[in-house]
Amino acid sequence: MRARARPWPWGLIAVVGSCLVGGGLGGCTPAAWRLRSESGKAKGVVSKKVQLGGAGLVHGQTEAARRSVGELLGRIHQLQAAGDTIAARRWIEKHPDVALEALRSASSGQAASLVLREVAAVYDRQCGTETPTGSWQALLHERSAQPARFASYDQARGQLTGHLEAKRYGEASAVGIVAALPKKPTPRLLEIDAWQLRGLVLLHDDQPAAALEAFTRAAELAQGLPHQYACLLLMMAEASRRSGQEERAAQAWDEAVTLAADQLARRPAIADPEFWERAAHLRPVYRHWPEVVQRQARAFAGRLVACGSAAEAAEPADGAAAHPGVTGESLVWACIGRCRLYRHEGQLALTAFKRAEAMTPDATLRQRLQLAQAEALVQMNQPIAAAAVLANLSLHSDSPVAAPALAMLGALKLQ
Repeated sequence: MRARARPWPWGLIAVVGSCLVGGGLGGCTPAAWRLRSESGKAKGVVSKKVQLGGAGLVHGQTEAARRSVGELLGRIHQLQAAGDTIAARRWIEKHPDVALEALRSASSGQAASLVLREVAAVYDRQCGTETPTGSWQALLHERSAQPARFASYDQARGQLTGHLEAKRYGEASAVGIVAALPKKPTPRLLEIDAWQLRGLVLLHDDQPAAALEAFTRAAELAQGLPHQYACLLLMMAEASRRSGQEERAAQAWDEAVTLAADQLARRPAIADPEFWERAAHLRPVYRHWPEVVQRQARAFAGRLVACGSAAEAAEPADGAAAHPGVTGESLVWACIGRCRLYRHEGQLALTAFKRAEAMTPDATLRQRLQLAQAEALVQMNQPIAAAAVLANLSLHSDSPVAAPALAMLGALKLQ
């Protein structure tokens, strides 16, 4: 009788590679070990096909599905049922964009959900909305206690989002979402949601000037809420560009990415890869990434440019100026890749690292990005493809990635 093969030690493989790479794509900190130890508990959506090119990349998409609200809430429910509240909190912190969408789309009938209440509590603490009257927790409590007060808004929102999903933009723009808001005192977070939806509908309906007014109103209400405010600034940039206001679009884009870069330095970080992908696609052609963005992206990605000695790795993160082989665009896409790995979205991480590699003329940095791609392939349960990448990297004996590539290759062979 043949002995049953043992499962692949994916967590060990990822940790070995990241630890031995040192100052490269993540480092070997206690936090890094803890993150990787969660991979067995919190699996992301696994794509069965590896796609490195194609028309999908032009639009910033891949075959791998992005994590949905339903997936997030289902995962939190499982973790709560298992009594693992710490893992539930971390999972929410890794997905601020999905958490926000879950809170925005929740109806009064869902407001009493313990899962949704936990999402609101974690998001409020992480993203600065934890105020006595303006928090998502307070809004859910109010909606649960007075569902009739919000019935008109729930109905109008359902109609509008239904038209949007069906691409009936004319019908969607006819829905009076702002007029359906509950009478004063109107919850600020709900008013932001209404104006944001209104702007989105108008933008789809080819009314960029009117959309800009709606997004501007939402952004005014969202000041002091850094995550939402940055997202709204990016929408303002797009609406301004479409309405022919190029300078205003560039200013809104600058402000959005600068604010979002500061959020990467928080503990826990507000790491929203969806925001950064949109920002990369919307970057004005004559605009460079601000220095603070390059600095924070470089730090979050694991000091990608620190490819040499320990002394070099200890240098202050002073941007790409001291490293001519590193561009702002490559740093941002490396940061996006690290965000995706952090969320266990291997296919999306692989795509981001491939983009960063294509924009990087520095040979050593390209090799480090290839090592990161191997880690993404491991996370995707693609050992053969990962081994091919690692074998090629291990041939360069004078490269700083040769040793970690060999280590990961050896770990892949463990059964």
